Amino acid sequence: MSVGTLLIGLAMLVITIPLVAKPLLKKRGRAQPEAEPENENRYQDVLLALRDLELDYQAGVVAEEDYASLHGQLLAEAAQILADEEKSATSLHEQIEAAVSAYRLARKPEQPGAACTGCGAALDTDDKFCPQCGAEALTCPQCGQAHDAQHKFCPACGTPLTTVMEAAV
Repeated sequence: MSVGTLLIGLAMLVITIPLVAKPLLKKRGRAQPEAEPENENRYQDVLLALRDLELDYQAGVVAEEDYASLHGQLLAEAAQILADEEKSATSLHEQIEAAVSAYRLARKPEQPGAACTGCGAALDTDDKFCPQCGAEALTCPQCGQAHDAQHKFCPACGTPLTTVMEAAV
């Protein structure tokens, strides 16, 4: 063997070692993917165990009575995991709905009631008469919402008030 052949073989070895080692080293240094929820990992593990049990049974490694009991246990465990997941999803949904309701209540702008045409005092939506001067409150004939005399439409339901006012006069 010549020296040139040895050098070529040595060069090929030096080039090949990093190429082969690179994927092996990458796996160690690779960042772990985001952790899946614990129930999903358990569920996947149970499904894999069911698959393995089925393959072992078909291969004749597991006896029929052992297969039946293990299969039942794994199915019960999978069903329990799914039930727990559904329960937590329902609970989460209820928490979200409660938070949204609280947010909407906090953000709901205060709707000012109508003002009395006689004295200008604030009227609540269910007031029929002004609490200050006793004047009759103007209300929408459609929904009963109190409104100001200058309103042309009911602020609550949108019923035109000008035609109602003109008909009343």
